[in-house]
Amino acid sequence: MTRDIPGPGGSWLLGNLADFRAGMLPFFERCRRDYGTVVALRLGPRRLILLSDPSLIEEVLVTKNKSFKKHFATRLLKPVLGNGLLLSEGNQWLRQRRLVQPAFSRRFTDEFVQIVRLHTSRLADTWRQNPRRELYHDMTQLTVQIAAHAFLGISDAEDTEEIGACLEVTHADFERRFQQPWSLPTWIPTAPNRQLHRAVQSLTSIIDRMIDERRKDADGRHDALSLLLRAEDEQGERMPRQLLRDEVMTLLLAGHDTTANGLTWTWSLLAQHDGVMSRLRDELRHAKSETHPRDEASFARKIVKESMRLFPPVFVFGREAISAMNLGDYPIQKGDSILMPQWVVHRDAQFFPDPLAFDPDRWTTEFERELPKYAYFPFGGGPRVCIGKEVAMVEATGVLAALASEFDVSLEDPAGLTPWPTVTLRPKGPVWAHIRRRNGSVTTSRIERQTGSDV
Repeated sequence: MTRDIPGPGGSWLLGNLADFRAGMLPFFERCRRDYGTVVALRLGPRRLILLSDPSLIEEVLVTKNKSFKKHFATRLLKPVLGNGLLLSEGNQWLRQRRLVQPAFSRRFTDEFVQIVRLHTSRLADTWRQNPRRELYHDMTQLTVQIAAHAFLGISDAEDTEEIGACLEVTHADFERRFQQPWSLPTWIPTAPNRQLHRAVQSLTSIIDRMIDERRKDADGRHDALSLLLRAEDEQGERMPRQLLRDEVMTLLLAGHDTTANGLTWTWSLLAQHDGVMSRLRDELRHAKSETHPRDEASFARKIVKESMRLFPPVFVFGREAISAMNLGDYPIQKGDSILMPQWVVHRDAQFFPDPLAFDPDRWTTEFERELPKYAYFPFGGGPRVCIGKEVAMVEATGVLAALASEFDVSLEDPAGLTPWPTVTLRPKGPVWAHIRRRNGSVTTSRIERQTGSDV
């Protein structure tokens, strides 16, 4: 027996778009509170189903995953990402996933740890020289440098600055088109479209240059581009140039922004919770060696998990139904967009006692064992779970451990910190902070020892 899906009324033409634009996250919360865990919405001509029931989310991401494709908002990134792993479907996606997987091998992750330490030590030098910092800018710059080094083998500052500026243009373009009920095709030469094309062309030029360089000398290198150049499918075929370019573009976009946001929210929370910061320093101080970023039991990793619960960098996942079906007892129509908001589910008191409290200690083995699987899904789930989730955790915990052992962070305006949902969950406006070195903090020489030899 099927049940009708409840939901808020809206205008005959635009549906719920006005409420959506006025505040997406509060709107999601009101829908959950007023209508339950399955809610029908409309944005212009599109029908959306908002799911916050972990069992139904598991149906979408796992048991019925072949009945869905990426939804319309994700496809807005196609002018930038082409047919890369994020947007490809079906057999093409499966082939690409198998080709890309070696780029996240144990060998790559080992070198990635060293790259994270190298660039974090450079940021630490900057923090020592200038104690007033804009945290979001610093974390974005840091993660762009790490991504460019790890994925392309680029360490040139001019290139990384250009990559960062171009990626920012793609984010702004996505936000503009996502908020519109109807979007003009990107081939129409409007001013925003021309700006997007210039940014994509600049990124393409950098990537093409690196592809040519790596094709001359990829042996023995372990950046992601070199590994992708050597990757072969079951028939011994390698990626064509365009697809290789799309995959690298995907790695750059997805590989820096989510981590930059996650780190910014983590620092913001730590700045307001001295006790948690003290606990982290105790762990770092008493460890026989630096807390390893892969240590599942480390307090640093629990902090990152809790930060991603309260402020998930990917705050909503979407899929589109490719045929009519039921999810549980609810009828789904072909073409329905299914939205699964981590922002709502991660803050549900049914799963997380005192859900708005920042409490890394909640992440015990027992707690995680009893938690419904899709009550916490910062990296998605099922066959299309984020391929770089472990690399992201390694980066976040590595940066956190290296900087927290030396610096205190205090926010200039903690009350003004507001989430801004765009492609990912960003802070709205700058996050100004004061950085202070602690007495008896980690010395420069110790950070250099952590970094190891040149990478």
